[in-house]
Amino acid sequence: MFIGLGANQGDGPANLLAAWRRLGAEAGVTALHLSNPWRTSPVDMASPRWFTNAVGEISTSLPPERLLALLLTIEARMGRDRSKGRDRAIDLDILLYGNLQMISNRLAIPHPRLAERLFVLEPLAELAPGLRVPPSGATVAELLAARRQHPLGQQAIQGCWPDSHES
Repeated sequence: MFIGLGANQGDGPANLLAAWRRLGAEAGVTALHLSNPWRTSPVDMASPRWFTNAVGEISTSLPPERLLALLLTIEARMGRDRSKGRDRAIDLDILLYGNLQMISNRLAIPHPRLAERLFVLEPLAELAPGLRVPPSGATVAELLAARRQHPLGQQAIQGCWPDSHES
């Protein structure tokens, strides 16, 4: 399973690491690998603030709806108020949940805009370039190559974690 992490308020890398650690400390979740952080331009929103984004690989015994509820709880505990604007101290999204494909009124898996977003594909390609993404069956590397050819104004710059980071 892969989780997208993003922040464009406060200390982005610190916020992502704090959310990653909180997620890994939850019952039923094991945090496996975290990509490098990426500085990325805002997509589908007007904001002067760039984001810090990463992708984390987890294993979990939680069903998708419970995992989503957990991610929303972590966001709220870290100060995200979804009713106030689009800028955020933390944003957590389920990107992929194994090969599951589902759409409910609260959740779509795989994330419906995964293939459109350089800020997801760059860090996801670090962790799983050969992973096939349903329903297309294209690999993450193939999706990334296509997006790099047509970035649609998106920019992504790879960064690195502070020395104290352990993924």
